Amino acid sequence: MDKGVFLGFGLWILLITLMSVLAAALPVDADVYDVVIFDGRVIDPESNLDAVRNVGISKGAIQAITTESLQGNLKIDARG
Repeated sequence: MDKGVFLGFGLWILLITLMSVLAAALPVDADVYDVVIFDGRVIDPESNLDAVRNVGISKGAIQAITTESLQGNLKIDARG
């Protein structure tokens, strides 16, 4: 077998392996929201929630309220 072909094949195997490892390391729920409000006080009388949370907003509606870090196109720090 030609060394160049063997080397090319080996590089493809290495590339596929690296891509697989990187894909496995990425978070499954890697949502990117339109707007993220960090560390804002959230009050919800229905659930009796009164706490500091991160809020993810997309398409004009609240999509997530969490203590976890969120990714967003526009980030607003509400710590005051």
